[in-house]
Amino acid sequence: MMAKLTLSEAISGCTKNLRTLDGRDLHFTLLPGEVISHDECKVIQGEGMPTRRDPTEKGDLIINFKVDFPKHLNRDAINKLVKLLKPPKVEIPKDAELKTAIACGDSHFRNRRTHSEDEEMRGGHGVQCQTQ
Repeated sequence: MMAKLTLSEAISGCTKNLRTLDGRDLHFTLLPGEVISHDECKVIQGEGMPTRRDPTEKGDLIINFKVDFPKHLNRDAINKLVKLLKPPKVEIPKDAELKTAIACGDSHFRNRRTHSEDEEMRGGHGVQCQTQ
């Protein structure tokens, strides 16, 4: 089962409700201080699907958490987070080149794959086996 969390819930804990496949509502808590990562899984024992051997006995319910990260933050929010979380200092070698990482989407990979396939089509006449 999948459950969505805000970044605040993932960091500071929360109480959530979820509806099981048999229509019941389950109430569970993620404790403050227990940081949940994106795609992390937790288990609620005995609340999953019925077992094959005994339909009255239930397996474990596995919850996969999806953390919803904000798309943008204003400067004030960034400054507060930096002050609170204190990111590590990074040593930059003197001869390092400065580059900026930019977002890429599916079209970036699609264009790269098409370009690569075009090169393979053009360069397909390499060394051939000779008949003896």
